[in-house]
Amino acid sequence: MTLRHLKIFTEVCRTGSITRAAENLYMAQPAVSVAIAELERNYGIQLFERINKRLVITEIGSRMYDEASLVLNAFSAFEEHAKRESSHEKLRFGSSLTVGKYMIPRIAADITHAFPDVQISIKIHQTRLIEEMVLRGELDFALIESGASGEALTEIPFYEDRLVAVCAKDYPAADELSAKELAGHRFFLREKGSAARDYFDQYCAREKIRIEPAVESVSTQAIIQCLTGLGGISILSYHIVKAFLSDGTLRQIRIENADFTRTYNVIMRNNKRLTAAQKQILQLCLKSAELFK
Repeated sequence: MTLRHLKIFTEVCRTGSITRAAENLYMAQPAVSVAIAELERNYGIQLFERINKRLVITEIGSRMYDEASLVLNAFSAFEEHAKRESSHEKLRFGSSLTVGKYMIPRIAADITHAFPDVQISIKIHQTRLIEEMVLRGELDFALIESGASGEALTEIPFYEDRLVAVCAKDYPAADELSAKELAGHRFFLREKGSAARDYFDQYCAREKIRIEPAVESVSTQAIIQCLTGLGGISILSYHIVKAFLSDGTLRQIRIENADFTRTYNVIMRNNKRLTAAQKQILQLCLKSAELFK
């Protein structure tokens, strides 16, 4: 039994005629008769009887008409609600701090321009916090500076960056340092849990060196001010510091045996089902990110 059967049944009840019901439903009369017969046979009840060549609804048929009307009305309300929701598409996405500062303004502007009816909510936090929000279902997807840390997340690479060691132009350090030589310098680093800090901490663990930063900050601007004002070394995204390297404010230090190349990824839950509009927006995010290369 389908909604089609119920629609045919209620129309026959309303018109009191197989012929008129068929006309109103733009169906052949035999098809209407077959649908009624299928209902009666499926449930073992008689919905109509013929009296003096007139189609008369039975007592059971009358009760079933009330029930069928309730079902059809409920389905109609469901459809209307679903259409209203689809016309007010929502997207919740997030990013890590570096992506949030340097990429999200452009990406958000592109989304708003291309999808003016979509309600956008953006969360910008530390990488680990963003991953947790994705896992809890609080975000549809997120853009971060690293790979997914757990198997429950799917990742889509969209940008390649590298971390570089930098200092003020007049800071007394060689152009190339070994891991052991690094340990003798003052460091200004991003906070624990950030992608940049995780990369550097992993390097220190591999090289068996211990570095206690003089300053930890979520603000790369604050770190750069520390470099120029206090003197020391930091590990930051090349994308962030390239302008300071170009104008001579900072200079780059090469680190032996260090490869800080990293891939930015879109992450989402493995079982996440995006709507058609959300898929289009995700593709727009990836396209917008191409402009930063």
